Amino acid sequence: MNQELQNLSKGWINTNFGCVEILYEEEKIAHLSFSVEKHDTTDYLRKKMRDWFESGKINISFHMTSFQERIYKELIKINSGQRVSYEELASRVGSRAIRAVGSSMAKNQVALFIPCHRVIRKNGDIGDYAGGKSVKRLLLDFEEQGGDLYELFRNCCA
Repeated sequence: MNQELQNLSKGWINTNFGCVEILYEEEKIAHLSFSVEKHDTTDYLRKKMRDWFESGKINISFHMTSFQERIYKELIKINSGQRVSYEELASRVGSRAIRAVGSSMAKNQVALFIPCHRVIRKNGDIGDYAGGKSVKRLLLDFEEQGGDLYELFRNCCA
């Protein structure tokens, strides 16, 4: 996961949750984020995304600390529709620093593939999300109803 990319390209994929900006290089994704503006999806990026999904292997690459890497690897283990608290996630990575866990999640550059939206506050409040609370709520509700984010992306790229 922790490799530097040199020549990044930018593109957009329109989803049910809004436009997603993607920074990528060849076979690696460096950044995904929700874009306020709507953009057209290029045929090249649509094909690239379709190829990534069909291969079953999506490579991501961006700089992170070892602490962030432990958190992100644990986030990937949280199943669609499941929610855990920030406190529980901190415990899973052997830390009591709940705020540090939250700060690390805020730096997640590929939040739709490393699903930090599945982490909520201990009191049940959904907490913050880089894409905005309304998007986090939509993602949680979508998965709770059996939706699959990967399938959503595959369909956007068909």
